[in-house]
Amino acid sequence: MTRRFSNFKQRVILGFALTLFAGLLIGSLSFFILHDVEKSGSAAVIEYAQSVIDAERLRYAAERAMASSRGYFLTRDNRYLSLMEAERSHFAELMHVLLREHLSERERRLIDRIRAADQEHRTALDHVMVLRGQRGLTSSAVRHFEARVMPKRLDLEAAISAFVQHEREQMVEAQNSARRATAEGRALVAATAVVGLTLATVLAFIFARTLTRLYDDARRATRMRDDLLAVVSHDLRNPITAAKLSADLLTRRGADPFTREMAGRIGFALDSATALIRGLLDLAKSEAGRLVLEEGVASVPRMVDETLAVLRPMADAKGVALELAVQPDASLVCDRERVKQVLANLVSNAIKFTPGKGSVAVEVRRSDEEMVFRVRDTGRGIAPEDLPHVFDKYWQATGTTQKGAGLGLAIAKSFVEAHGGRIWVESALGQGTTFTFALPLDRRYAGSELSRRVS
Repeated sequence: MTRRFSNFKQRVILGFALTLFAGLLIGSLSFFILHDVEKSGSAAVIEYAQSVIDAERLRYAAERAMASSRGYFLTRDNRYLSLMEAERSHFAELMHVLLREHLSERERRLIDRIRAADQEHRTALDHVMVLRGQRGLTSSAVRHFEARVMPKRLDLEAAISAFVQHEREQMVEAQNSARRATAEGRALVAATAVVGLTLATVLAFIFARTLTRLYDDARRATRMRDDLLAVVSHDLRNPITAAKLSADLLTRRGADPFTREMAGRIGFALDSATALIRGLLDLAKSEAGRLVLEEGVASVPRMVDETLAVLRPMADAKGVALELAVQPDASLVCDRERVKQVLANLVSNAIKFTPGKGSVAVEVRRSDEEMVFRVRDTGRGIAPEDLPHVFDKYWQATGTTQKGAGLGLAIAKSFVEAHGGRIWVESALGQGTTFTFALPLDRRYAGSELSRRVS
């Protein structure tokens, strides 16, 4: 069930990641397309607008050159001649400006037309000026000016006007194209939104259906677990208890030493089985949120003494010294038996992994907000790669020869967290191990003195 739920979570994460990636990709493409379209449209409009401005300046330069030429023709004043030459130079510069890159074929033809009309106008004007210098300002010279120069002037103006009109039409077309492209881009964004919503709806439907199936499976698994717990707590534990009583009786009253020894081994095995069953039941209740704490005011020194009294024979058999430091009047509001079980798990593990002539120190101190229990041993320590898994269910340390069910630390962690506390481990190979758990403190029962006993 856990593996299936894990796979489902992976599929959910992958599905949302793909949806997010697709949305970001399409959104980014839409943004860049719109940006490029608007940029291109704006550039085209600006380019044609600048061409219109330059063409109008060209028209103005031509008109000023024509006015200056008429003034010189009538007065022979050199100031008009200077103005005419200056405007002709300005006209030539503007013609060069109009010859930008990416000109269309029609634009080139219109500019060639302007250049040809300007050349014909200059030729006619220069010819009339020569006649004006030879004959003076006569009526025939004036008629000749009007007949030869004015038509060329009109041709030049018409050529410039044609170019201006073309550029204005292109500018309007560029504006319309930009509007159409923007509309198409917005339509693309709208389509993208529709596709994204459709994908999200489909994924939501798939996820909802899968979640419903997993929920049904979880309900069936919960019912099966409850049935199993009922079997374990009643149908299995009762015969084990009866067998344990029989083994204890044989141990005390066996006919011969061999029978008593075998009965003792059977009793030890039954005790281990009972502890395993109790651990499984407690862990299952904790994971199901059904663990009920029987809280009350408990004496911390008494809890520690009772726990160590049970474990002292185990320590003496290995030659491991037990050290104790605890505040003599410290009290704590907690589930007394659960806290003793946590402490027993930690101390028994410490004794198990500490070699002979080593020591296990149990220290209880009060902080401002917590009662802190610390169990320190002088054993071989825990490898760094194993530390993150210490509180996992059914976990065994790498290279250990002391095998167990792997539930003690997991149960201890669940009991501590049920009290609203926290538990952690510190260790290094060759430097021993320290387990610490801290429970929230009721200030009314906190003691202040510290006593220390070594056994």
